[in-house]
Amino acid sequence: MAKLFYDIVDPERDTPQDILSVLTYEIGDMHKCLHRAMRYPQDKVGYMAELKITTADAMTMLNGFIQLMGWKRLDIENLGLERVQERLNHLTEKGVY
Repeated sequence: MAKLFYDIVDPERDTPQDILSVLTYEIGDMHKCLHRAMRYPQDKVGYMAELKITTADAMTMLNGFIQLMGWKRLDIENLGLERVQERLNHLTEKGVY
């Protein structure tokens, strides 16, 4: 059975700032893995496997941040999709996209 984020992180001890610090590190690691996979094609399989793991870590931290903030994940996802669509529409209107 999957653990809940609160089974791992203590909301009394771990702050949203702590979670964002770890998330920032994980996103940097994702970038590093992707860059190295392209830069060193002979090692691409290993870097892509590491990218998958660090992406899972980042998603877990982001979901935990959402929980710590008291937000609903689906509401955040819908808000994000709406905003991306608005930006794409704006870029399309400008002829950029």
